[in-house]
Amino acid sequence: MTQSSTNNETIHPTLHHFGLTTANLEPMVEWYNKVLGMKPNHESSHPAGAKSPPGLKASWVTNDKANHRIAIMSLPGLKDDP
Repeated sequence: MTQSSTNNETIHPTLHHFGLTTANLEPMVEWYNKVLGMKPNHESSHPAGAKSPPGLKASWVTNDKANHRIAIMSLPGLKDDP
């Protein structure tokens, strides 16, 4: 057992440039906004410089002054995990 867990201290990690994929971009962006206060600072259907397939959508979200903390991408053909 680590010292921090015996002291009941909360660890606050810093997320930066973390990428997620989803079949439901808008609900996922809304969830991160509601739970972590993250708001999109850039959204795109064709990320700059990327040779992306048609239908790819992405949203970069942050809850501070960072250019983004999490990139959320909706990939064509991705299905919900039952």
